[in-house]
Amino acid sequence: MYPLQRLSSDARRLIFLSLLLLTTINVQLVDAVSIKSPRQDAIDGGTVAGRERISITLKPSILPSANKFISDPAKHHEWPNAEDPIVSGGMGRLPVHGVDWYRQILAMNRDDRGKSIYLDIDSAMSYAMVWLNSNLVSGWPYSYNSFHLDLTPYIEPGRDNLLAIRLDNPTESARWYPGGGLYQNIWLTKVDPTHIAQWGTFITSKKKVSDKSPTLELAVEIENKGTASQQIEVVTDVHTFDGTSGRTRRKSGRISTKESTSIPANQKHSIKWLSSGKKKFRSSGGHHQHNNPICTSLLRAFFDNGKVIDTSETHFGIRSVKYDSKRACSHSGCESAP
Repeated sequence: MYPLQRLSSDARRLIFLSLLLLTTINVQLVDAVSIKSPRQDAIDGGTVAGRERISITLKPSILPSANKFISDPAKHHEWPNAEDPIVSGGMGRLPVHGVDWYRQILAMNRDDRGKSIYLDIDSAMSYAMVWLNSNLVSGWPYSYNSFHLDLTPYIEPGRDNLLAIRLDNPTESARWYPGGGLYQNIWLTKVDPTHIAQWGTFITSKKKVSDKSPTLELAVEIENKGTASQQIEVVTDVHTFDGTSGRTRRKSGRISTKESTSIPANQKHSIKWLSSGKKKFRSSGGHHQHNNPICTSLLRAFFDNGKVIDTSETHFGIRSVKYDSKRACSHSGCESAP
């Protein structure tokens, strides 16, 4: 190796700058927006009867106590000010390794008292740990799955609540570029203690599929997180979904069911129906129109003494799949290549 002392001052300066560039961590990995309060998503979220679903964005930051190599502690919210003294064999792309912190103030109203508050994180890279008001809520190690957290025991209505999320991407954790940070949506949901359980909607068609008179098996799981038993009425309506406009056609192809039930405190209850439609269930264009397949929308509502306490809308499609030696695979009457 050529002795460093024999290099000119300009050459040594160039080597130093190159090493400095290699050791600087640019951890601005997500297009995060700095906001003072959660924003209501106009497309995927929003408020429906009995349920409020809010999309929140968190600003990434490194806490001074978490990284002693911050060049300017007064600017700890700026990722480029963090420096790593170790030169590692990178992947030739954006840096992904290290500890990331996200913090967000959640402004909770007094009206939120008595509600169940949930946090849904679509993806976090990786080994996520979540705190609310300095209380460790839970964690999730895997990076490619969403996870669901109950914030209700830790939330303080009527004041600002500090949400903090810590991520840790270990070195040599992947041979490919996995990305980093909170790279998908985060949802804050406010709902009545008696509500549709998370992932509690199931729609199947076990009998022969027919677009003229489909037989659907509908199942819903209801959760009562309250301290008293609740008498509720469950109403289910199935309508045709317009694939062109992306809207539900409320007056076309309607199937309706209704059932009353009592749910004890801190219990879950499942309700199932078998429903048959007398009208066609077909899409009317858009990206669902391959051989005019069946495409419908399910709207569900819950009532407590006439008051809507929760609603859920699920889009689903019905397909028939058939295999034989001559036609290979066919679905909804459309043949696939052998």
